[in-house]
Amino acid sequence: MKLFNSQSIILLFSSLVFLTGSVQAIDLNPFDDENEEVIWEVSTNVYLKYAEQDDSEFGKNDHPVELNEEEIRKALKLLVIQGEVYTEQEEEPNPVFTPLQVNILSKHLAKGLAKAQPDQDIIFALKKNKDRFLGLKKATFFLAGRVFYKDGKLNIILGDYDFAKQEGYEAVYDPTHVGIVAYHFNYGKRSKASQKFEFPIKEVDGIELKDGKRRDWFVIDLKTAAKTYDVQVSQREKDELEGKRKELREILGEDAISGRSAKEQAQINKERREMRAEMARMRKEMKEMSGGKTSGSQSVEERLSTLDRLKKKGLVSDKEYQRKRQEILNDI
Repeated sequence: MKLFNSQSIILLFSSLVFLTGSVQAIDLNPFDDENEEVIWEVSTNVYLKYAEQDDSEFGKNDHPVELNEEEIRKALKLLVIQGEVYTEQEEEPNPVFTPLQVNILSKHLAKGLAKAQPDQDIIFALKKNKDRFLGLKKATFFLAGRVFYKDGKLNIILGDYDFAKQEGYEAVYDPTHVGIVAYHFNYGKRSKASQKFEFPIKEVDGIELKDGKRRDWFVIDLKTAAKTYDVQVSQREKDELEGKRKELREILGEDAISGRSAKEQAQINKERREMRAEMARMRKEMKEMSGGKTSGSQSVEERLSTLDRLKKKGLVSDKEYQRKRQEILNDI
C-alpha cells in the first residue's frame, strides 16, 4: 500500500512538471501579487488596470488626460491586419480588436486615462472566442497589452496575442470554474518588441508604427484617425449604394432607378420616337436639297421653301443657308 502511494505521488509530480512546462506562467493564487488598481474587471484574466511604467527611460506620460471615447473607438477600428482572408471569394478586414474589445477599450481607456498618473500605464487583458472546425465548441484566446498617452498621441503596445486558453490545465485545477487560475500575461515593453504580434498593419492617416518598424507598438493621432475612419465609412456607404443601384438596373431596368411612373415613361418614349422621326425627315430634306434625288423630283421653289423652313427652325446657319440657296439657284 505504501509502495502504491509512493508511485502515485511520483506520477502526480511528473504530470505537474509536464503541465507547468507546457503552458505560459500560471498562478493558482492570483491575489498574492495583484496589487494594481483595477479600472474594470469581469474575471481573473479579463480586465484593465493601472500599473507602473515598464521603463522610466522613455520619460513620464502626459497623464492625466481627457480623451474622446468616440475618437478612441474609431481609431481602434482602423487597426486592421493585412493579408488575412476570411472567405474564398474576397479579402475581408481582419481587425486587431474584435467589436466587443473595441467597445470595452474605448470606454475604459477614456475613463482610466483621465485619472492616470504620469508614471502609470494602463495594462489590459481581454479574450475572444473563435470557431473551431466541424462545429466543435468555440476556442478561447487572450490578448494583452499596455496603453499610455504621450506627446499628444495615444500609444498601444501589444504583448500576448491569440494566446490560447489552457483548458486542460484549468479543468484539473479549477474544475468548478471559480477563477483561481490566473495567467501571467506579457503586456508588451517599450524597450523590446513582442514576438507574439508581428503582423503587418494597414497604414492609414493618423496611425503609425513606433520608429516606423515596431509592429507591436501603435502611435495614434486620435483626431486624424477619427477623420480617416469617417472618410472610409462614407466611401464604403457610397460604394454600397452604387452597388445596389447597379443590381436594380440589371434586374428592373434604368427606369426603376429614376423613379418614373409608367405614364411618364410612355410620354418620354413617345417624344423620343417623334424626335427620331423628325431628324430622319430633316436628313431626307437636306439630301434632296443637295441633289440626292433624281432631276425633276422637286422643283426649285420647293427646294427653296424647304431651305427657308430649315433656317427658321435654326437647323442651318446663315452661311449654310446662303451656300445652299446659291446651289439651288445655279440649277435654274
